[in-house]
Amino acid sequence: MPPARKQKSHLQNASARRLSNTKIPDPFDSSDDEYTMDVDDQELHFNEKLLLTNIGDLAEMCKSKCDAKYLSTLLYISFRFLDVKWEEIDRFLKNIGFMTAQTSHKWTTVFIEGDYEEFSNDLCGGNHTDSFYDTFPEIEADARSFVVQACSQKSADFKAVDLAQFIDTKYYELAGIKRQNGDDLIRSERSCRPDLRRWEAKFEANSQHPYFERHERDDVVKHRHEFINYFLTHKGFYYTITDGETPMWNFPTQNPPRILMFHDESTFRSGEVSPKRTHTTKAYSLHDFGKTIGTRCPIEQVEFVDENGATKVIDCYFKEGAYKDQSKGLVELAKELSVQLTAKAKLDEICIILSEHRAFQNASESHFIF
Repeated sequence: MPPARKQKSHLQNASARRLSNTKIPDPFDSSDDEYTMDVDDQELHFNEKLLLTNIGDLAEMCKSKCDAKYLSTLLYISFRFLDVKWEEIDRFLKNIGFMTAQTSHKWTTVFIEGDYEEFSNDLCGGNHTDSFYDTFPEIEADARSFVVQACSQKSADFKAVDLAQFIDTKYYELAGIKRQNGDDLIRSERSCRPDLRRWEAKFEANSQHPYFERHERDDVVKHRHEFINYFLTHKGFYYTITDGETPMWNFPTQNPPRILMFHDESTFRSGEVSPKRTHTTKAYSLHDFGKTIGTRCPIEQVEFVDENGATKVIDCYFKEGAYKDQSKGLVELAKELSVQLTAKAKLDEICIILSEHRAFQNASESHFIF
């Protein structure tokens, strides 16, 4: 019997190394529920140009979990197996932000020839670096607020590149350095598109601008219309107010009169504090604070009434010591308020936790009567 070819031997050795520390799950070990999924009756049109954008967004999300080299090689070798033309493969890989067909072919050759060490080197296990927002949580909070405002306005001019430029500006402000002409964006437009999706924004095929998906659900729109139409139909039963600079009450013309009571919407803004609690004429939100020492801070002090009815005042800036005149940040304020935080708590998590403390709860819960 002739000896095995060297290439085949390398491939067998590489396969053994790949599988030595890997447990392949038995499909019979899992319940049927893991393999079932509810699918609606709406048919997807896979030939639409918009789908390529969605593929690019999904590819960007995949790259945050797994190295682009593995993903590019997997797609390339699959396309070649399906006899897709090389030029089409190259164009597709470039469009979704993966490696070129030429580079993917190189790594496919390395993989098939069995050089596992060279193929895997030190990249196995996905992305080991901190994400951009883990390093700059303040920029994430500002970027999310920027998206909220833009999406609420449904501006057709707002695109992912606007978010990328906003993040770029905030980064250079935070770093205290000047941007040089020709420098790439700190966070690319392609990377910002998954951010928009993560913050519950989506893209319409006819406009390509983002808006909040939950606001446009069919059931939400239907309920909104039913709610408004009910009050328009029964307008004569309710107290209303005239328009103009000097509004007047309109009294009900139908019996029995009815009133509608509800909270001022600011009651539901977690962490937003009334100005009369803060020695300032402007209301602020917990998201106006930075996380660490020396970051943004909208006020000098926080005044609140504790559970014993005593008035407490917390300084938001250091009065002495090495950090004199610098802002404390939410982490230090949490310590002074005896609020426990985890070591790796992010800014959004800290805001949610502190919003439950008396120091950052709303001063009033106003009601309106119509």
